[in-house]
Amino acid sequence: MINPETGSRISKLSLPHDNKGRGLLVIAVILAVMLYLERAYTDEILTQGRMGGFILLFLSPLYCLWGIGMLYSIVAVIKYAFSMTGNWFPGLFFVGILTASYVLPLPPVPEKTFFLEHREEFEHIVQLVQTEGLPPGITQCQALDAYELPAGYEHLTARCVFVYDDAVVEFSPTYSTFSIVFVDKPENLSASWDCAIRGAVWEQLDEQWYICVDADD
Repeated sequence: MINPETGSRISKLSLPHDNKGRGLLVIAVILAVMLYLERAYTDEILTQGRMGGFILLFLSPLYCLWGIGMLYSIVAVIKYAFSMTGNWFPGLFFVGILTASYVLPLPPVPEKTFFLEHREEFEHIVQLVQTEGLPPGITQCQALDAYELPAGYEHLTARCVFVYDDAVVEFSPTYSTFSIVFVDKPENLSASWDCAIRGAVWEQLDEQWYICVDADD
């Protein structure tokens, strides 16, 4: 025979059967999805400069809705858990799914995917830099340390390639502020404009390759 107290505890941790309890579960899922999307795309949107500001302004009502929904849910799950016929499951589910949406790994930025697909070509360009050097730009890339890529490799960057002391090579596969950066030794990372001087490391891919974000663009 089940102890009444034990049965009560089990019932308080079971799936709710009433509409209010189920509604709280649905709201928790929606808030968790919105939190994950915010983590995944806000930083990337911010790197789009003024356009990113307009996009965030357009999305600001969703951020307000998320904040209101969060406050409402916190109050609602506490009241539901401690009501006479309450259930703790929605509250535990609420905390668990929001925690998961905050700690789950983010999808890779497009630059990382592009690098993994064309890694051998990137490494070939670095080898050229360290042996023969890249020719200076003729019509473009005439700034200091700026170079154009040889024919057949133009697709690796949408902008000029920047080379610093043959130790740091910066590629920009897209027109976003993310870049792919080669650094021959960790101590030379400070020479990179995109990774240190005017930007920061977004992700280290291995001992010599980085995804960096330029904070000035």
